[in-house]
Amino acid sequence: MKYSSLHLFSVFCLTCISLFLFLNKPAYGERIAAGGWVSLVICSDSFVYATGRFADVTDTNLATNSSLLPIKIPGLSSIIAVACGFAHCMALKADGTVWVWGYNSKGQLGDSSFNNTSVPIQLKSLKDIIKISAGSMHSLALQDDGTVWVWGWDQYGALGQGTNNKHKNYPIKVSGVSNIIDIEGGQRSSLVIKNDGTLWAWGRNSYGQLGVGNNIDQWTPVKITALSNVVEVSSGWNHSMVLLKDKTVWSFGDNWWGQLGIGTNGSTHKNYPVKVDSLSDVRHISVGGDHSLAIKNDSSLWSWGNNWIGNLGDSTNVAKSIPTRVKRNGFVEVEGGRHHTIAIAGSGVTRSGQKVLGFGSNSAGELGDGSKNTRIVPIEMNLNCLVYSGINDPVSNSNHIVNLYPNPVQQYGILNINFNTSESLSDIDFVVSDMLGRIHIRNNDVPEFGPGFKQNLRIPIGNLPPGIYSISIYSENIFRGSSKFIVQ
Repeated sequence: MKYSSLHLFSVFCLTCISLFLFLNKPAYGERIAAGGWVSLVICSDSFVYATGRFADVTDTNLATNSSLLPIKIPGLSSIIAVACGFAHCMALKADGTVWVWGYNSKGQLGDSSFNNTSVPIQLKSLKDIIKISAGSMHSLALQDDGTVWVWGWDQYGALGQGTNNKHKNYPIKVSGVSNIIDIEGGQRSSLVIKNDGTLWAWGRNSYGQLGVGNNIDQWTPVKITALSNVVEVSSGWNHSMVLLKDKTVWSFGDNWWGQLGIGTNGSTHKNYPVKVDSLSDVRHISVGGDHSLAIKNDSSLWSWGNNWIGNLGDSTNVAKSIPTRVKRNGFVEVEGGRHHTIAIAGSGVTRSGQKVLGFGSNSAGELGDGSKNTRIVPIEMNLNCLVYSGINDPVSNSNHIVNLYPNPVQQYGILNINFNTSESLSDIDFVVSDMLGRIHIRNNDVPEFGPGFKQNLRIPIGNLPPGIYSISIYSENIFRGSSKFIVQ
């Protein structure tokens, strides 16, 4: 869908409450993804680079297709978010389209077939998507109207359709939930956050991973009444974790390896949320297969749970039932895979200082260091590009400069965008995101610019809630730059 300048900011957060819940949370994006044996990274050219299983799009045999080093995936340009399940991956373009590849035995690619593919394909039935998530063998997409779309394996009711084992190889809307602002796919479960900060879940619940107070599978969405003010959710093989507005972490589900972080392990599963008491001031969480991860506001990374192959990065192979600090500083983003972890660390101000690190399983080259050696401490990925800046820092260059004024801009005021170009630009898109990376505006009706021409756009802010936002500029599907602005 295209939006004219008269409609700009008409697609913003679903209510004032929704963004209010997130204003105190530092920025992180979805620039990395970790699956069963694969890792993805978005680079500064807005292309996706893959390492591990099915990284090589020229090899159609997914059983043997792998790379020990990151490979640029042709055709996946203007990417703003990535996600991976157990053996399939997804990418979200700035134009709101979804692209998928990998295994498809349960319809998890959503292309109306059950055919595997090593080449990313577009799901043409989806548009205006602002967030994606991959469960183990099912997928989710969030549309800009707050609706959730699902497809893939429906075992245990993972698709929320009131059925069990009725697989769908095409996207279908989830009824019973609306005004959704975040989505998460687990092994056979799904969790979503509404704009009022409540958490809803459906699917497998044999370990209590839905957090509803029982162990009964839920085939339709149910509310987790024990939680409120939820700002982030992550789910793994059989456990889940949430971050609240007060920066505390709560977990529920399987605790065999101590992945709930409450100091116990074994059969001490919890079917209701329990607080991870030893953690506070947390800004970002992620759950791997049977391990858990959190980044605090001081940029320290903490890990706990299963560690049999070094996936906690604490230099041991011993499972931990309480959070343990990874001995490195400056973490910005982290993502847990089935048995490995990848993270972005370095300067949070300039993307040139940020690096992708990995630890844990490396049997298919998923750590991207050129080997298959297991790593029990963080090792740098051999990435021949700069990490995509996302919304973490303003980016510009001498040829394409984005100036925003006034900045800060008053609520109900006018934001002016000035493009100072030294060459012709065409097919211009821009994306406005909040500090969680959620897209509020997507526009591709900007007029063509001639060489050296300064073009101003006037955007009515309307009742966009106060907070920090970022605008990213694309021309002919090439990332040109971004800048932050503040609404007061």
